[in-house]
Amino acid sequence: MIDLKNFPHRHNADGTHDSICGRCFVTVARVRIEAELTQFEACHACDPVHLYRASQSYSTPPSVS
Repeated sequence: MIDLKNFPHRHNADGTHDSICGRCFVTVARVRIEAELTQFEACHACDPVHLYRASQSYSTPPSVS
């Protein structure tokens, strides 16, 4: 089940609002009315490729010899 609390919202200069998945870090939706983000968040399913890439950004890069 998706935790709807794990979707930070970003308020953009053009008056739109973005919902960002806190797990895979993709922009789930961009809307003019912030309350509309909930329906997109409820339907979101993380793409395994995005999850893999997100996990790689937190790992330590290999050392160069």
